[in-house]
Amino acid sequence: MSIQLSDNLSKQFEAEVHHAFQSMGKLRNSVRVKNVKGNQVQFPVMDKGSAVTRGLTSTSIPLMDVAYTPVTATLANYTASELTDIFENSQVSFDEREELVKVIAGALARRMDQIILDALAASATTNTVADNISGAVDNMTLAAIRESARLLDTGNVNKDERTLVIHAKGLHNLLADSQITSSDFANIKALMDGNLDTFYGFKVITIGDMAEGGLPLATTSRTNYAFARDAMGVGVNLERVEVNYEPAYGAWRTTGFLSAGAAAIDDSGIVKITTDET
Repeated sequence: MSIQLSDNLSKQFEAEVHHAFQSMGKLRNSVRVKNVKGNQVQFPVMDKGSAVTRGLTSTSIPLMDVAYTPVTATLANYTASELTDIFENSQVSFDEREELVKVIAGALARRMDQIILDALAASATTNTVADNISGAVDNMTLAAIRESARLLDTGNVNKDERTLVIHAKGLHNLLADSQITSSDFANIKALMDGNLDTFYGFKVITIGDMAEGGLPLATTSRTNYAFARDAMGVGVNLERVEVNYEPAYGAWRTTGFLSAGAAAIDDSGIVKITTDET
């Protein structure tokens, strides 16, 4: 076998990793995404307008004077790289490529999720739900979800494309609630599979422990989030995968590149939910 992989094989591998990266990320499709140049991205935020009574006829129409304030997200650069030694080159079969696809794409997807989680944590939202909302200190509960929805509804936040991001421990606490598992409340098919994909107007995304950080945890207090899609923005400058032969190492280096950043666009569309994991 030649010491160099064919160009077709390299391109196929790059395409596989990029496709897997796009599909593996849990939070990417729940926020606004903009492709940008440079290391910063701005998302426009416009205040609400109010219709006013028209005065005398034949006079100029009054303006609302809607204020405009841009929100800026700064991008950071990340890489996920792996070497395949030349002596193992004969083992670069479809199966090995498939495993590298999972490793590299998984690393990039988790980093993208963490970028979004960090921006949620940095949000200055005043919408908060305490871990005793149900009457006693507890993990994720129906009462906490209901209160999150109430806070968003009170702020007139769009009901479309709302997301609830909870830790895996919170999910299993919810599945012990008879109201959650009742056919009157939830999708029984999903519950039988051990999932809770939609509930109370939220798309439910479950995240476990992550080496990148995951959902914030202080001792036993976990921070979870409920938010609307338009409340969060992600800027992406670079998403790329390269396969190159490095003679100095006698190996093929496969590297994924990601340059991205996120920011809270509208704090009123975000809720921070504290749960207890004692």
